[in-house]
Amino acid sequence: MKTITEAQLLKEHIIHLQLKQAIELRQLKSQVHGAMEHLNPLASFFGRNDTSEIKTDLVGTAVNITSQFLFKNNLLSRFQQPIKRILGNWLQNFLNK
Repeated sequence: MKTITEAQLLKEHIIHLQLKQAIELRQLKSQVHGAMEHLNPLASFFGRNDTSEIKTDLVGTAVNITSQFLFKNNLLSRFQQPIKRILGNWLQNFLNK
């Protein structure tokens, strides 16, 4: 039976602590990366290439909200009635021919 000296026990303990430190460093790096992604979602959102569908949906939503606001606003509501009259007259003339 081999006796374990204090130096060998110390070396094993150092190796164990080095492995534990490496594992904790990887975990810490992943936590920091996740925190950075969480704190800065727009930079990570626009920095990726695989989110083109989401970008398209975002632009489409912005256009829809803007157009709905303009149509509900008095700015365009003034022009709706004359446009309807013009289109109605044009359609009536087209159908009569």
